[in-house]
Amino acid sequence: MLNYHRFSLVMHRTRRLALYTFVNVDGRVGQSPRRDRDRRYFHPA
Repeated sequence: MLNYHRFSLVMHRTRRLALYTFVNVDGRVGQSPRRDRDRRYFHPA
């Protein structure tokens, strides 16, 4: 298990893949991002 500030990761030993991750976020402190320049366009495939 890797412990970082507000983040943890548990990895599979032989496959070296993340089994699960944890994020500790305090929603009371967060701010809403500004969306004034967020423009989306349809791209035909």
